[in-house]
Amino acid sequence: MTFSLGIDAGGTYTDAVLIQDEDGCVVESGKALTTYPDPITGIKNAMKLLDPEKLKNVSIVSLSTTLSTNTILENKGFPVGLIMVGEFHIPDAIPASMYCVVAGGHDSNGEEICPLDIEPVRKFARSVQDKVAAFAVSSLFSTRNADHELFVKKEIFELTGLPVVCGHELSQDLGAYERAVTAFLNAQLIPITYKFTQSVVTEMKASGMNATLLMLKCDGSVVGIDEALEKPIETIFSGPAASLMGAAHLSGLKTCAVIDIGGTSTDVALIQNGLPEMDESGAVVGGWSTRVKAIRMETMATGGDSHVFATDDPNQKIHLGPIRVMPLCRAAILYPGFLNKLKDIKLPPRKYLSEFILPSVFYIRTGFVPMELTPLEKTHYAAVDEFPASWSDLFDRLGGQMPLSLALESLVKKRLIQPIGFTPTDALHILGDYTEWDQEAALTGAEKMERLTKKNPKELALYTKNRVAKNMSKSLIEYLVPGIESKDVEKILSGEFHTKFSISVPIILIGGPSKAYVSEIQNIIEGDVSAPKFSDVGNAVGALTGKGVKRLEIIIKENKVKQKGAAAFENKLEEIREENGEEKNEPKNKKKIDEKKIDEKKNEKKSDEKKSDEKKNEKRKEPDDLDKRCDGRCSKKCKSDCKAFGGNLAGKEAKGADGKETKNPAGQEESNKTPDGIVPGKMILEYLVFHDGKRTVFKNYSDAYDFACAAGQKTVLDVMKKTGLKEEQIEINFTKKEIRTGTENPIETKITFVGVETAKNEDFKCNIPDFVKFINPEKKYREEK
Repeated sequence: MTFSLGIDAGGTYTDAVLIQDEDGCVVESGKALTTYPDPITGIKNAMKLLDPEKLKNVSIVSLSTTLSTNTILENKGFPVGLIMVGEFHIPDAIPASMYCVVAGGHDSNGEEICPLDIEPVRKFARSVQDKVAAFAVSSLFSTRNADHELFVKKEIFELTGLPVVCGHELSQDLGAYERAVTAFLNAQLIPITYKFTQSVVTEMKASGMNATLLMLKCDGSVVGIDEALEKPIETIFSGPAASLMGAAHLSGLKTCAVIDIGGTSTDVALIQNGLPEMDESGAVVGGWSTRVKAIRMETMATGGDSHVFATDDPNQKIHLGPIRVMPLCRAAILYPGFLNKLKDIKLPPRKYLSEFILPSVFYIRTGFVPMELTPLEKTHYAAVDEFPASWSDLFDRLGGQMPLSLALESLVKKRLIQPIGFTPTDALHILGDYTEWDQEAALTGAEKMERLTKKNPKELALYTKNRVAKNMSKSLIEYLVPGIESKDVEKILSGEFHTKFSISVPIILIGGPSKAYVSEIQNIIEGDVSAPKFSDVGNAVGALTGKGVKRLEIIIKENKVKQKGAAAFENKLEEIREENGEEKNEPKNKKKIDEKKIDEKKNEKKSDEKKSDEKKNEKRKEPDDLDKRCDGRCSKKCKSDCKAFGGNLAGKEAKGADGKETKNPAGQEESNKTPDGIVPGKMILEYLVFHDGKRTVFKNYSDAYDFACAAGQKTVLDVMKKTGLKEEQIEINFTKKEIRTGTENPIETKITFVGVETAKNEDFKCNIPDFVKFINPEKKYREEK
């Protein structure tokens, strides 16, 4: 008997769910604390709660994680150098601090606008190679021709040996700047994702598993681990995507709104008739628009681990997030002796108070290797060790100097130190709504902040819980009503106007503390709000209930060009004249051919472009001397030779010697055509197929369409087979959108291919038994429920 294993490494918990392949029954489940930043210990702890004999018979392991999302939200990605090729319009806000813009790029037909200027790229790569972990490159219309991106990638890799991500590898959508952002964020995530997946592989081997490893994408589909490592940006919402699928599965609802309460962020999404609502414009995370197709989702930087703090603010404002910190109640369990240190800490001098210097804030090292630290960062990093250090500890270790907020903030963003502080999770512990860890530590932390918040522990806890619930409700309304003004939502949610929002679809809460917020949200909005059984492991369930899906788009575009081969044909006709003893007479409109071999291809392209522009507004001219001689009235030998090239005019009108129009016999063709139908100087249509950053040219639409269909289906099939599916388990459908202007063939066609796994157990939702095993993270035994 074989099993499948779902793992979700979230910001706070790591969940593992084991299901039986034969009937889809959940047989065991484990929940452990996520270890940050390396999740391997948390994964091990969750998997230890499962039957080791069953683990040996696991055939598929599927992962979902909020790791990538949290990295971007907290701006803690690895440093990346960004290269933009072409005339980019760069907005004021750009995610990259190290970037360069060089000449190059292509047009919408994939033709080169100007040559790639590679020397500035080499200079830039050398100057930053010791400061970055990877590079990203985006070129104008690289989705139509990726030559410049690929050349930059090759050059940088040869110079530095560092990974290089291309925009066209991640998206075939137009928008060079958005592809640049996507490639940049993807490059930031590569080292983090690699470390995460290596941790899972190591534990799989240690457990005796020989299984296919998959990862859930942000559209709710799964991919093989090789593709996941190459494109980690596509996992930015894999955790929330898993929770959406898991929520619908656990509730048994085909249509519902889902609020996924995580440690760092909370996500809102909708599933209708069993299918997630997709965002075709691309996912937005951390304020950055990407070209990644994802489930449409509203993400807010508020979660169970969001930092709750107040400083010496005359307005006595209490802040919530966006920085993620370890809850005080959790730190007290993980670090014996921490509670006593928390009780002894004093309020720092008021002029030094900040989010990073407070009586409730402590620091530990994360385990990441430091890169390119300033002297100030080095001294502060050296003052932090593996046991929580307060501002007072740092003061002593810095030789009697106060720690600086800027240095601490920079080390946090570089993921070198992890702050500990008061959180919504601590607030729930104070209220008794959620008591997984140390309640006394939460109370002590609230007491230490009382002089700054002007609230006693219970008041602070109630305020924090209500603030989090309002943020969730606000995100839900803004998701369901796109375009609604945020200030209007806040006004109604304030409760001051005797008005409430009413939600007609069921609202399902997912996440560790989800049950604690049900009644609070019901007090704010009207609707059916619930947290189903096993909602605290909904993500791991969702990782195993989503079908395998692969989406692909291929574009066919009409293009007008001057017919090739005209010059060769005209030269052949001159040879015929000479054989007939006729006087050489070049056509009036014949152009000289540049025979230079240097940059021959580029010159041909430029010449074709120039001729094309000239022909756009040019009226059809009368045939030249050569055309008249070959209209069926020239010598017998000329006629026969012309026929070999295509024969006389076929049913076409021509002017005779008297100037009157005459028709040639039916079945005859124009004498100025080659066997391939070439007409000197004539504008013809060709069809460009754009796929995978390449373009393929066809003479007619039907051949282009057939090629696109075959290529799309083959690509989808090959990708899905890598996830462990067999060909008979994959169903591929496609839809097309056409742009027409009254012509026989469309001027542009977009074909969207969707491959779907068909072999899923439909009875899974009814087979979750009551004997599923869970674990309270601070306990050492299984707890039957």
